[in-house]
Amino acid sequence: MPFCSHKSIRVLLVLTSMFLFAACEAGVVQTTIENPVPSANLLDSGSCTPTNCEDVSLEVGDFAVMPSTVRVSKPRVRLTIRNVGTYTHSLEIRTSHGQFRSPNIGPTQTGTVLAVLDPGENEMLDPIPGHAIRGERATIVYTGS
Repeated sequence: MPFCSHKSIRVLLVLTSMFLFAACEAGVVQTTIENPVPSANLLDSGSCTPTNCEDVSLEVGDFAVMPSTVRVSKPRVRLTIRNVGTYTHSLEIRTSHGQFRSPNIGPTQTGTVLAVLDPGENEMLDPIPGHAIRGERATIVYTGS
């Protein structure tokens, strides 16, 4: 009797196809890169003074966030994000306080986002489909000191 029968190969192919279809439907496997229109309002008018907030500058490109790790000493931050890439990018900071998202920033444009961080590591990523999976993610660490 052969190690793999035709029936077992067919079952394996069906199961693999079902898994890939389910993963694609769930957004786990991102096969396309979106490039949306940049937002009209790129600058956040929220206040960030040295006593209540920390200003941080970042660059986003195709497909990276520079620097990949940022350390801050205050829980409230304003990120100034300059797009040095050829695609439109955005940046989202995910914390227990919510998801703080910048506008869509076109090539050569600069945008801002205000966020309230959790102590320790906070995830940053480009929420535009296809961007984070290609490496456009970083970490912002609130050290508390």
